[in-house]
Amino acid sequence: MPYLKIVTNADLGAGGSAALAGKASAVASGLLGKPEQWVMAQVEAGAALVFGGSDAPAALVELKSIGLPAADCARLSQALCSFLQEEAGIPAERVYIEFADLERGMFGWNGGTF
Repeated sequence: MPYLKIVTNADLGAGGSAALAGKASAVASGLLGKPEQWVMAQVEAGAALVFGGSDAPAALVELKSIGLPAADCARLSQALCSFLQEEAGIPAERVYIEFADLERGMFGWNGGTF
């Protein structure tokens, strides 16, 4: 049940948020080794976001998943930063990422929990 949320001040153009969300879903699936049918990806572009006193392109990313090992966070950070640089032109040094390992019983779906 991975959830990847990207909030950015970058202008992704018409349809850009949906296109980036689709690509982000596939990236999250591959990085975490989980079927894409369980991945949810959200992109909020054009946000009022200032990082380091500058409104140059930046992003705040959340990656949450059941069974997300802390030992994988550096690898995931590198991959997600590369993805955002390639797809949205956001430099790695302008990206913050919050990782969260969720407990099965604390995440709901389909009227129950995992």
